[in-house]
Amino acid sequence: MAVVVEDASADRGEISGGGNAAPIARAVMAAVVGEKKR
Repeated sequence: MAVVVEDASADRGEISGGGNAAPIARAVMAAVVGEKKR
C-alpha cells in the first residue's frame, strides 16, 4: 500500500511515514478489513 499526501498544511519535511501517511494508511487498511477505528 502506498499513501501519497498531495496537499497538506504541514511543511514537506514533516510529511513522513510515521507522521501524516501512517494514520491515513491505518484507517484505509482498517476499513478494508472491517475493523473499527481505535
